[in-house]
Parts: sequence; structure tokens; C-alpha cells
Amino acid sequence: VVRIGEQCWMGANLRTTHYNEGSSIPNVTGNNDWRQLNTGAWCHYVNSVVDNDSHGKLYNWYAAMDVRGVCPLGWHVPTDAEWKQLESALGMSAVELDAIGIRGEAEGVGGMMKATVSWNPPNAGATNQGGFSGLASGTRDGFSEGSFFNAGSHGYWWTRSDYGEFNYAWYR
Repeated sequence: VVRIGEQCWMGANLRTTHYNEGSSIPNVTGNNDWRQLNTGAWCHYVNSVVDNDSHGKLYNWYAAMDVRGVCPLGWHVPTDAEWKQLESALGMSAVELDAIGIRGEAEGVGGMMKATVSWNPPNAGATNQGGFSGLASGTRDGFSEGSFFNAGSHGYWWTRSDYGEFNYAWYR
């Protein structure tokens, strides 16, 4: 657990395979299967268990929003406002909090991470003074091909906040 400002955050990426009430979250490996889902699922990046301990699992929107709860008891998927509170506590400017896209790079809070072969690339100017060690674990496309993207250069985290009218959500 990492305390930043007035909030507590998990100190590791999520690695669960079950909802809080005990039912299994399916592991879906096929690209086409992942893309066609309308229920919760998880996978490892490129379906490789090698980095499970450090990087955890990738979850689709349906798993993240399931009423059975994907987070441990007492925890929840943060709202966009809670992410903004974290970013503000880490030093992101008020002007950038509502911006869309890569933000916070000047403050060393967010921004583009330098892509390297390593899973843990440095973020230019970042000190991790706050202790939030979000890892660049990539993502899996749920709309077009079910393909994997950006491990080693980007980290993606769901929010509970809807975006638009097409069942999208904000992510950080």
C-alpha cells in the first residue's frame, strides 16, 4: 500500500483470477475471442506468464466494472476524479489535469516513457518520490484486432468513469 496525499493506492499491479465473491474470471488468449467479448476476462501480455509477478494481468473493461469486484475487498477501480487527485498530489499542474492525451511530462508525473527493451524504462525527469511505481505493462485492444500494444513504453489503468455514449471509459 502506498499513501499519496490523502489516498491509498495498491503497491503492485493486480494479479487476480477471481472476483471477490469467488467466481473465476476467464483467461482469454485468442485475439478474435478477446475482441468479441462482452463479459469480464484477463490475460497476460502476449499471453506470456513470464512477467506475472511484476506486471500482473491485463483486464478488459467488463472485468474492471463487474459488480462482483475485480479489486481486493476494500478496494475499487478508481474514478477519473480519483486519478486526477493522485496526479495533483504528485505535482501535475491544474491546467493539465483535464487535458486529454499524454500529460504531466514537464512535472515528471506522467508523460511519454522512453521505450526500451526493458520492462521498466525510465520516465524522463521522474523521481518516483511519491512511490507510485506504475509499470509500463501495455494494453490489449478490445475493439479491432485483440492485439497487444506498448509494453515497455506505456501503462494503462482503467477508471470507473464512462466516456462518451459508446460504452467507453476513461483510462490513465
